[in-house]
Amino acid sequence: MDLGLHDKIALVTAASKGLGQAVALRLAEEGAHLAMCARGEATLARAAAEIETQTGRQVLALPADVADPATPDALVEAAVERFGRLDLLIVNAGGPPPGQFLDLAPFGIRANAICPGWTRTARVEQLLRDRAARNSTTVEEEAARITATIPLGRLGRPEEFAAAAAFLVSPAASYVTGVSLLVDGGMYRGML
Repeated sequence: MDLGLHDKIALVTAASKGLGQAVALRLAEEGAHLAMCARGEATLARAAAEIETQTGRQVLALPADVADPATPDALVEAAVERFGRLDLLIVNAGGPPPGQFLDLAPFGIRANAICPGWTRTARVEQLLRDRAARNSTTVEEEAARITATIPLGRLGRPEEFAAAAAFLVSPAASYVTGVSLLVDGGMYRGML
């Protein structure tokens, strides 16, 4: 499906690995050019180079820590300076400042959240190793305990999370705002 992201300009934070990198790659595969940031400069540079090589899209790597209050403005300025505009923003770190989704909507800005469940990233692998060491078990046993609680019976893949993110920022979801989308294999068993 063409999500209409060709030549859009996206800024993805915490994009050097894990879910952020998967989202950045998916947006580039959909045709977007990227500004991406992360704290680890070397890891960020590698991820940006890989995405640029794999997709042929322009990628601007910006070492930055979004916990610094000056960083968001600087990231936007750098992206606009390089690409002339900014169309999409994926905030992949912590929570946003207090406010209402409806504060963004009158300006044509959609705000949605994606709530991941257990997704097989390097961080989750680290957590599984830690649990196994503490419990005198194996990584596979710890993963099995977790997957037993997930109706789909497995951990998620980063590219599945990325597909949901690409959809939510695309024109295909132009009437979707204020949504918290669970990408957790059915782990949450209620209705939002």
